[in-house]
Order: sequence, then structure tokens, then C-alpha cells
Amino acid sequence: MTSTRPLFAARLGTSLAFGVVGFLFAVWLVHIPAVQSATGVSKGELGTALLALGLGSIVGMQVGGSVIARFGARWPLLVGHLIMVVTLLGPALAGGLWTLMVALLLFGIGNGLADVAMNAEAVEVERDKGKAIMSSMHAFFSVGTAVGAAYGWLVQTLALPTLISFVIASGLGLVAAGIAAALIPSRSAEPEPTTAEMMIAARVPDATVGERPKRAVPISQILLLALLGFVFMLAEGVASDWSALHAVEELGTSEATGAIAYGAFAVSMTAARFVIDLVVRRFGAVAVVRYGSIIAAIGLGVVVLSPGFWLALVGWMVFALGIAGVVPQIFTAAGNLPVRKRAVLLARIVGAGYIGLLSGPAIIGWVAGVTGLNGALLVPLLLCVLGVVGASSVRPSDRPTAA
Repeated sequence: MTSTRPLFAARLGTSLAFGVVGFLFAVWLVHIPAVQSATGVSKGELGTALLALGLGSIVGMQVGGSVIARFGARWPLLVGHLIMVVTLLGPALAGGLWTLMVALLLFGIGNGLADVAMNAEAVEVERDKGKAIMSSMHAFFSVGTAVGAAYGWLVQTLALPTLISFVIASGLGLVAAGIAAALIPSRSAEPEPTTAEMMIAARVPDATVGERPKRAVPISQILLLALLGFVFMLAEGVASDWSALHAVEELGTSEATGAIAYGAFAVSMTAARFVIDLVVRRFGAVAVVRYGSIIAAIGLGVVVLSPGFWLALVGWMVFALGIAGVVPQIFTAAGNLPVRKRAVLLARIVGAGYIGLLSGPAIIGWVAGVTGLNGALLVPLLLCVLGVVGASSVRPSDRPTAA
């Protein structure tokens, strides 16, 4: 794929695209209590509505994979942004459960489409640049969520109506999405793999080489990437949903103090993602996944065994430092597999990650009901061990230079 704009502009535009998605999603999250109150839905009904958002995200990702493989990522990314901007207004206009579900389903479709498109474009920019940059792209998503949360705090402090707040956020998102689209280059459809790549992928013998042919992308690697995406996005979601509650229920802090736990995790995650790319360039993606998994498991171990809040806070920060670079390397590996329509495969693996992110709170909640929250946190701790075992799946596939 040949870029029609400077590589710096492509990177800047893609980074901004990550920030837009994070900002719009965070604006929705901080307004959930207000929307619940306005629509009159119960907590159980709200959970059902949130499932509609998750379903829409997964649908948007799968549709997006096929569209990106055919047309490139720029236009699907812009469409995803536009859907998010428009449908963000939906929850404020909803009059009950069913209208809220429809609004969140559509918002989720836009989120899913934008998510897979921005990751696909990040893979292309990374490939053009010739060095790891995916983690810093994901850091801009975190920055976007922080800006969205700050915006939510501001408008709620000013007591602005939810609809007005969403209209302003949509306007800001629209402007930023337009700038991102202008910076991201137009690219042709996804190129077909080379003859050499396809010969290996199809196990076609090379007449010039008398060795037994091997598959460049074994199905086990694809499945392992999907499994790791599921596991580590589940683990990441655990910190988002349970860190503050763990501090309150297990360590006896106040709710205000407990909120510091998630804040420390989020800040550590964002900061780490801005420097992880340097580590990848120095030691490789496999090392980042393998040792990051170990560090993440140690961090959760500290949380589980901690007798007090401040040591647990250190544990959450260590967990963030370990897990920060894992998911970006999984997505990079998926987006670079030498297969036809690699964007479709990327969408499948990103979708598997989202299933983990969405199902994680429920899984931890079920286990916590039996063992307590400390016991439930052993689940993501043990799952992190899979990263040690499966780290080799992110190693770039060998691509011969001649058939």
C-alpha cells in the first residue's frame, strides 16, 4: 500500500482516531447514571442494554473486517466515527429499555467498526514506518478516555442536561474525526499475499527446495492469538470494574479512596504504553508478551495478598505495567499474518478480545459470589500465565523473499 500523505501525518491521524473513540466511549460511560435515571430502567435492565452495546460492537467489527479488506481502513474508520457521533445522542433521547437498547446497539456498531479500522490502519502505519508503534496508538485511546471522563465531570459539575452534554461531545468528536480522516492517507484495497507466502500458507511445495513444506500460519497460531486477546482484555477489564470495589470490600477503604486504585491503574497503563514500543524495538514482541504476562501476574498476586490499601495500589500499578503492552502486540501480530483478507482475521481476534472484556465482569462476579473477590482475582492471575506459554504466537511469520 502506497501512502499519499507523509508518514507523520498518517501516524498523527491514526493516533487522533484512537483518541476520538476513547473520548466518545468515556462520555457515554460517565453519563450512565444520568441515563438510567432519565429512562427509569432498573440495574438489571441496564445490564441488558449494555449487552446490546457489546453485541453491536462485535457485529461492527466483523462487518468492518470484510469492508476494510476490500476498501482499506480510512473510510470505514470515518463511517464508524460518524455513527458513534450521531448515535451518542440516542441514549439521551431514549424513553425506556427498548429504545435505549436500540441506541446502544447502533452506538456499539459504530464503536466496533471504528475500533477494528483504527487497529488495521495502525498496523499499516507501523508496517510503513518499519518499527513498533502500536502500543503508543493504544495509549492515545487511554488519553481519549481520560479527556472524556474529565469532560463528563465538568458538564455534570455545571449541571448541564444530558442531551446538551452529548450534543457538545458529538460536535467535538465530529471535528476531531474530520481532522483524523484528513490526515490518514487513502490506501488501496488490501494487497494479496505474495506467491511465496501463499505457497507456504497452502503447503504447496517449492520446486527449488527439497524440504517438507510448512504452513506459514498454522491454525493453532490464529486460535492462540484469539485466546490471548480474550484472556488479556478480560484481565484488563477486571481492573476497570473491580479495583475500586476490591479496595472497599476487601481492604475497608472509603469509596473515594477506592477510586484511587483504578486511577493509579489507568495512569500507569497509559504511561507504560507510551514507552512499550521502545521495549518492543529493543527486545521484541515475544519478550514483551512473555515477561509482561509474568509482571502482570505478580502485580495481581500483590493485590490478592496485600494486607492494606497502599500495597494493593502498588500491585495494581505493577499489573498495569505488565499488561500494557500485551494486547497491542497481539493485534499487531494478527494484522501482519500473511493470509488473504488479513483485516477479516484481525476483526475476529479483536472481537475475541471484546468478548473477554464484556464477559470479564460477569465471570469475576460469579466467582466472587462463591470465593470472595480476592479469590475471584486469582482467575485473571492464572489466565496471565497463558501469556507466558503462548507468547511465541506474536512472533512475525517467516516470509520468504522468493518462491
